[in-house]
Amino acid sequence: MARFQKIADKYNLALSEAEFAKLQLSLEKEYDFVNAGKGSYIMNEKQAQEYSAAEQRIIEMLKYKPLAQRVEGKFEEMLKADEVDALLSLLKKGIAEKYKLSDKYKYAIYRLAEKQAENKQSAPQEIAQAKQPARQAEQQERAVDSYTFRKDGFMVVKNENLARELSDQYYDLIKAGKMQGTRGFDGLFYIVYSDLYNKHSGKVLAALKSAACNTDELAEKLKIDKNLAKAVCELLREKGDLMEKRKNVYCIVE
Repeated sequence: MARFQKIADKYNLALSEAEFAKLQLSLEKEYDFVNAGKGSYIMNEKQAQEYSAAEQRIIEMLKYKPLAQRVEGKFEEMLKADEVDALLSLLKKGIAEKYKLSDKYKYAIYRLAEKQAENKQSAPQEIAQAKQPARQAEQQERAVDSYTFRKDGFMVVKNENLARELSDQYYDLIKAGKMQGTRGFDGLFYIVYSDLYNKHSGKVLAALKSAACNTDELAEKLKIDKNLAKAVCELLREKGDLMEKRKNVYCIVE
């Protein structure tokens, strides 16, 4: 039978040696007690801490610090000696990574690495996609936030804070008219290099001249990525050339 004993200001759980052995407890481990109700209690073994205190501080910084403060070289200046070591440790473990938004920038930014599991597909999905046309399979595989300026010439951003950071980062290009952006009715932010927009905007208008069309069909007609088609449509809507009749269906404004 287990009993609590008060020693000084602490309450200790007293077990017999046989009970301690039967429960396979350890003096080197810590345990949490949870009240399960109706006189029942659950004792859980505390898991070993995965990160050091300094590593946890770095993780929090990478989560919440603005992009401008996470630039390589500048970020290290904010850190204490143990935090610099923690950053190097997280980079080595693959928890943190260096990332460049564009080749235009000399320095990378630090961020938390994307989870590998989120980018993997199940076997049934891969088999199903293998049976479809290559372009359709490629489009289905890509998440909206997987696009980059360097590879695709445009980005689709879910997070408003990230969209604001990108606007600050690319302020000069936006001001010069070399990059354009807008927020769609779906709440997503679409940011496109003007050269890419100019290349496809006329084709989109021509394709919609005869009848309204959804972005999937439009992408298939023009042989372009469906999210690029959506981005171009959103910019044309912003300029007053198109109207979104219903979700993802656009028509010419007469």
